Amino acid sequence: MAELRTLRALAFTTALCVCALGLSLTAGCASDDGGGNASAAIDGGANDGGSNDGGSSDGSSSDGGSDGSSDGSNSDATAGEATFAVGVTTIEVIGAAGRKLPVEVWYPAEPTPNGVAARYGNGLAPSLYGAVRDAKPVGSNLPLVLFSHGNGGFREQSIFLTELLAHHGYVVAAPDHVGNSLWTMDNALTGAMTLWRPQDIIAVVDHLAAPATADPSWLTGLADSTRYAVMGHSFGGYTSLAIAGLKVRVPPKFNLDCEAANAPKFVCDEVAKMGPQPWDLSDARCVLAVPLAPAGYGWQMLDKILPTDVLPPIVVMGATGDTATPPATEQQPVYDDLPGKAGLLLIKGSNHYAFSDLCLIEKVLPATLKQEIGAMCNPNTAPNIETIHAVVAARALAAADLWLRQRPEAKAALTAASDSFYTFVFKGLDD
Repeated sequence: MAELRTLRALAFTTALCVCALGLSLTAGCASDDGGGNASAAIDGGANDGGSNDGGSSDGSSSDGGSDGSSDGSNSDATAGEATFAVGVTTIEVIGAAGRKLPVEVWYPAEPTPNGVAARYGNGLAPSLYGAVRDAKPVGSNLPLVLFSHGNGGFREQSIFLTELLAHHGYVVAAPDHVGNSLWTMDNALTGAMTLWRPQDIIAVVDHLAAPATADPSWLTGLADSTRYAVMGHSFGGYTSLAIAGLKVRVPPKFNLDCEAANAPKFVCDEVAKMGPQPWDLSDARCVLAVPLAPAGYGWQMLDKILPTDVLPPIVVMGATGDTATPPATEQQPVYDDLPGKAGLLLIKGSNHYAFSDLCLIEKVLPATLKQEIGAMCNPNTAPNIETIHAVVAARALAAADLWLRQRPEAKAALTAASDSFYTFVFKGLDD
């Protein structure tokens, strides 16, 4: 039985590292054959419930000018704020094309010492914040954040961020984009996913505005669905930018010829339904986007941003060692072209996976896959993954506090000085 559990865990992690979290939109990725029946018996060596405040350091800030940049120590956006225990529940939402989407919802909760501890990735990864299943929520009409996973990823892939936001009073909802998730990956649907993913996010927001009778009764009124922030990794970063208002088209590299005899009829039918390209898949309720290592701009899956475009604030993040969505083609040009309020955080070194919690299950990775992710999970690597996550989460939280919660004092934390292992630049914050 122990051997079976180990084999299942290896199957899970092999699928996760080879095709999950957005390595390539055109990579051939196989889903695991058991529908996600990985063992719940493996801890993965991560923290098992202690609180991690997601930020660090002393809070010095730059002047917030129109094209500001600075150097020095980073800031904890959350110093002195109230924090909460974390609750989590799973609901089902009907997404684009009638697909049934599992959706994870994190929220601030009352302490529940005897509750059921949350575990993620079919039990492989523990909660970082001691999250409890279906704990009683605290508050109502709370600020709402949507999170979109990477290509072949899954809704719980970045709990360092989703749990931290709930810890600080946000409701965070993350769907599995069925047909493009670890458990359901179907490469034939990738073209359709460029259209469906943003629609999935909008469907989740609409659902939270009017929960189903099968949902917990307390979900009604828990989140303010009239305005929200969207965050996402890789293909989820593309999803965030599309929701924010960047126009969408089928990229040339897909070589989609719907007149050809072997054309993928299903994808071509979906494209035909949308009318002429480019498409506007935005949602006016979105007041902030935080794309993490986003894909799509360099591939021309997203149209070039124009100086006249009216977009919400967008804080783009990337890692200079990322070869899947390199900053030079995928993040820096987005920031450069944005006409309004914007920020760009670049981690020096590291890789595409730095915006996920892959290291929570690093202990069960095969040797070949450990090599693939490099030294990212080594605690002696400088900076280590916990430090990277703290910086990413602190800036994302500060952006949400500033533009979603409309707290002007959060500007200092968002624009705080850079550090030796990352840079942060910004523009338009005084407009």
